[in-house]
Amino acid sequence: MVTEATTARAAELLNSTAIATETSNRNAADLLKANIASPTFTGTPTLPTGTVAITQTSGNNSSAIATTAFVSSAVNTATTGNFVDLNTDQSVGGTKTFSRNIKLFAQSYSNTATMNIGFAPGGENYSGISMGVDALKTYQYGTNDIAIGNGALYKDLRGGDNIAIGYRALYNSGGSVNNDWGNRNVAIGSNSGTNIMDGDNNTLIGYQSNTSVDGISNSTAIGANAIVITSNTIQLGDTNVTNVNTSGAITAASYIKSGGTAIQYLMADGSVSVGATPVREVADEFSAIASQTAFILAQIPSVNSKVKMYVNGIRISNTAYSVTGPTLTYIPANNGSYSLSISDRIQFDYFY
Repeated sequence: MVTEATTARAAELLNSTAIATETSNRNAADLLKANIASPTFTGTPTLPTGTVAITQTSGNNSSAIATTAFVSSAVNTATTGNFVDLNTDQSVGGTKTFSRNIKLFAQSYSNTATMNIGFAPGGENYSGISMGVDALKTYQYGTNDIAIGNGALYKDLRGGDNIAIGYRALYNSGGSVNNDWGNRNVAIGSNSGTNIMDGDNNTLIGYQSNTSVDGISNSTAIGANAIVITSNTIQLGDTNVTNVNTSGAITAASYIKSGGTAIQYLMADGSVSVGATPVREVADEFSAIASQTAFILAQIPSVNSKVKMYVNGIRISNTAYSVTGPTLTYIPANNGSYSLSISDRIQFDYFY
């Protein structure tokens, strides 16, 4: 009996030891595992090969675990595809809305780009804005110029405060220096102001509106193909314009009609007059012959002149003579049947 009890006791102790060892091992193993909720990893966790497709896919924004290979691939895709690269050329699609001001100041000029904004390729320029291929292409020493349109202000080397809007506005058509020194010129319209190189303060509005030559200043041309030919002049429309209408009064220091002279007068209907015809008085004297009836006057009397006939100093009735051109015909029957005698003194007063 004692032997059986001893054996049973030994077995019980052995079993207890085994259970304690198993429990200790399990507790140690549990300490090596992360909690399911908010786990904390130590060391470097790894995933089995191929888990990129299993745990994470491109475009998946979930919290699934991904390998470093997947993350590297995703970052590379973002920087070359849908991420704005600040250092290299990149096309950005879609509408972009900015909540703050945008400041652009490129240090180099591109003559193939469709837009250059706020660029300064070199020299002593302070500011310039261009939009369009070859707009402000040789801009170097100018200030505050704006060019919008392909070739606008193409050769603006030193000009300042110029505004060119339209295809080749303020662009020299001969390809030499355009607006090299010109300042404060405004040209709006395709090919407007192409003759200006050194002129200042000109305003040209309309397709091919221009100055006739370079060097013209303080002039304005308004309308398609309007050409101003001298400084300090305003040209409205081209040579096909026949009327300039306005509902208001026109006030000017003087009015000049093209082709007029200093001795002519501009009438209210726009016609030109030389003014009132000067009055020149004439007194023709004759010594009559017997029964003379015809006399040739020295001048043809004006249509507004009344010829007065005197016989020996006595004026006779207007019905006693008639005038046709320079010829005066005496009518004795209307003057008491008096026939002129030899040496009668005859006088005719009139004006022409």
